[in-house]
Amino acid sequence: MSGRRDNGNNDGCSGGLALILLGIILLPLTGIHFMISGQSKGYKILGIVLFVVGLVIWGVIGFIGS
Repeated sequence: MSGRRDNGNNDGCSGGLALILLGIILLPLTGIHFMISGQSKGYKILGIVLFVVGLVIWGVIGFIGS
């Protein structure tokens, strides 16, 4: 009986939740990066969209949190 025991502390959800929160935090920053260093017009437009969507998500989270 030298196998691993499942003690119930890891349900697999915490890792996914951490990645989602990290994505939400980095969305506007990625948008700024695409706007500044985008080689084509498509990347600059994508950067603007990511930046705006990220700011809206930040605002909603801030409004709900207060």
